Amino acid sequence: MEQLIRQAREEADASEEQVDITIDVPDHAIVTAAHIRGLEIDGVLYPQGQRITTTRKKAESLRETMLHSWRHDDYAFGRKNPNDYRRRNGAAISPHGVVGKLTDDNRIVRF
Repeated sequence: MEQLIRQAREEADASEEQVDITIDVPDHAIVTAAHIRGLEIDGVLYPQGQRITTTRKKAESLRETMLHSWRHDDYAFGRKNPNDYRRRNGAAISPHGVVGKLTDDNRIVRF
């Protein structure tokens, strides 16, 4: 039974579009059983830096897992949100249509 399921999955995978993806995870993402940095999904180990060819669906799942591991790394080690580093351009539009520059105390000064 298990062999039939595996064969059906392989046939389905062969018919889907194939894409390349490189595994990129932060330092804390370690597969404890093998002590290798990378991802382990459904018993398959994807080591850090490995470039694999897989189905688009699995690639999207791997990208999402990598994204969450990087976000967790940022949160766990106190790094700021990337938006915190963006400069404000200072332009503002009030609900009444007044266009001007936003001051530090959140007032609008007309241009």
